[in-house]
Amino acid sequence: MVVCRYLNDHPNLFISLMKVLGDSVAVSIARTRGVRVLWLCHNVDRETETYWPGITAWRRGLWSRAAETILVPDPALMSPAIGAFLGHRDKLRPITVGPLPTPTLDPEEQARLAQVKAFLNAPSDGGRKPLRLLVAGTPGRKYLHFSLLPRLCDALEHSGWAPRVVVAGQFDNRGRVIRGEDYRKFLAWCRDHDNIHLETSYLPLDERELADSIDLIWRSIADWSFAFTLFNAALARIPILTYEAGFLGSFVPQQGLGATIAWDFSNVDEAVRDALHADPQNFERFLTERSWERGGALIVAALSEQEPHVLETAVGGELQG
Repeated sequence: MVVCRYLNDHPNLFISLMKVLGDSVAVSIARTRGVRVLWLCHNVDRETETYWPGITAWRRGLWSRAAETILVPDPALMSPAIGAFLGHRDKLRPITVGPLPTPTLDPEEQARLAQVKAFLNAPSDGGRKPLRLLVAGTPGRKYLHFSLLPRLCDALEHSGWAPRVVVAGQFDNRGRVIRGEDYRKFLAWCRDHDNIHLETSYLPLDERELADSIDLIWRSIADWSFAFTLFNAALARIPILTYEAGFLGSFVPQQGLGATIAWDFSNVDEAVRDALHADPQNFERFLTERSWERGGALIVAALSEQEPHVLETAVGGELQG
């Protein structure tokens, strides 16, 4: 079986064209040998990295035609998936995923985590309502929580809150273009504010260890894709504050896992208060309904007639035995 996963693009046109060639070869081999094709579609409406939209659209069209089944990573994504794959809606099947393994920290990372906790638990200046936020993840154009953070902090301060924020991401190249986004101004803004603690290199975080030090997780993604932040927040019982965009913008309030800020930030105070009062039972229900075991059973059901030989294909169509 050929298994297609991510179809991320590349800034280099030649490399992107080689991905097209690899995809074409993989699909051709599958067709001539009668090998079944499965698309595990993590990103329903678009790819995380798209530098050549025409190439990306062609690759997605190729795999959607070739696949006998297109797996959607959460039942809540089925509606947007139907909109994205109108001509292949009969191929769509929902699955679930589960929490990622608990990260392990080396002594240097443990020391950095201790600094994070000390920053979050420092005494408040008083006068304003303290609000401790975690903003973490992989930088990139689709991840709105970094680029929108300055605007969020301004809106919070105007609403009487005193935000204290931990920003953690892999900005190792000093913020120059990362996955299509330039973060130099953002990093400069972070360094200019005493209420921001900035971690610019990878720091494995277990939100459960920060549960007593974090009030809300600020997370927003522009596209319709599943975010493992949902599991991290649910396990730690930390509500999510998100923005009116993409999957999280609708899913978080629907599931009672937090609240969504309007596109113009006009409801910041209301959204923060709603998120802070999220019912802990909602986190438990979310976790109960999703697991790797359930996802595996759904995949097996979709592949009930799976052939014994499995041939996987990586992102760019590179074949692996």
